Amino acid sequence: MGRALGAALSAVMWALAFVPATAVELSELEDGSVAKLTGLGNIEMAQGRYESAIARYQQALEIDRTYFTALYNLGLVHQQLGQDNKAQQWYTEALRLAPDHPEVLCNLGVLAFRAKDFRAAADRFTAAARTSGGIPTDVADYWFNAGTALERLQDTAGAVRAYDESLATDGRHFGSHYNLGTLHLIAGAADPARLRLATSHLQAATEINPGRVEAWLNLALVQERTNAADPEVAYAAAARAATGSPAMNRVRWQRAQWLDRRQPPQKVAMRDELRRILAEDPDFADANGMLGAYLYDIADFDGAITHLTREISSAEPADPSRLRLEAHFLLAVIYTDHRPDPVKALAHAQAYYKYRPDAAKIHELRRRALRLSGAMGSVPPALPDPTREGRAPAQPSHDTVHNATPAPAPTATPHGAAPAAPHANPAPVHH
Repeated sequence: MGRALGAALSAVMWALAFVPATAVELSELEDGSVAKLTGLGNIEMAQGRYESAIARYQQALEIDRTYFTALYNLGLVHQQLGQDNKAQQWYTEALRLAPDHPEVLCNLGVLAFRAKDFRAAADRFTAAARTSGGIPTDVADYWFNAGTALERLQDTAGAVRAYDESLATDGRHFGSHYNLGTLHLIAGAADPARLRLATSHLQAATEINPGRVEAWLNLALVQERTNAADPEVAYAAAARAATGSPAMNRVRWQRAQWLDRRQPPQKVAMRDELRRILAEDPDFADANGMLGAYLYDIADFDGAITHLTREISSAEPADPSRLRLEAHFLLAVIYTDHRPDPVKALAHAQAYYKYRPDAAKIHELRRRALRLSGAMGSVPPALPDPTREGRAPAQPSHDTVHNATPAPAPTATPHGAAPAAPHANPAPVHH
């Protein structure tokens, strides 16, 4: 039976299972028979010789075009090669012979999911769950996969039902606990009942798989919102799970933001986390901006200039983050009031103004920068005219932006989009 892997976030393919002990040995099969040709194809596939496996399966089908196992495994080998259109062709032909075959339905759902046809994916996964009479953990996987597709359709109620079905079949299904907890966390900011559900499911996820960083991070967020437990414990567990992996900076970043939000804020601990991040990744998004804002607050303007400038050193994105915009504003203040440079002051004020034209603080700063420019006799760059047609839409001003609550880690995709395992038994399947 095929199973999907635990809520992995990248595509993972299953290795071929060899002929089980109950199957007829290949040496006892008639040379040139569909069963032996398919078995030889399975061996080629297991050893990574995909083109040879395809040739064996096609030879089998030249003898019997209705041989299900060869059709199914042709779909699987093309899926392994990333040839989704060919894989879909062979799976569809196999499905005509076995319309209720859960593994074929699941793999067609995987292909639809990868093609972003989430409606078709949800239908295929649901059909696989409802027709499968196999191992309960397989049925739970199919329901989980259906939930992930329904999420992409923004059918939250449908996704929750699918995850509930998954857990009704396998109460220790990590992916369903994690995704349910995350959905309730996202939707339940002001709903104590949903936050309790989020806590319950995320705690279950961490107990089932303590090595999953994203479950610990989301549990820390829900604990912060409910005040039911100290998030420090969850952050420490996330750090242990992330040790030696790129996820460590993600843990540090979320913890740094939490330290900034605490009452009273733990600014020095926040600063230390940011420095650890930047020691490993000098361009980690928003970390320079947050550290620069801290240095500005303690009047270390030279240090602030270094980090704030680093934050905005890359090309301006179409939708800059709040911390990046705040970096422009703080640099404009520094170059107006503390390290006078009217050209730089107005350049940074202009960059902020482009996205926050209705922020009162930028107009007041602009006036001071213009006065500085006149006093120093420099020619400032022109700021956009707020009356011109086509200006950036008005957005609220965020005077304090470096302590925003991070979004939860995203819910998982269908178990790494892992297809069902290939049929290794050379005997034909009859329905």
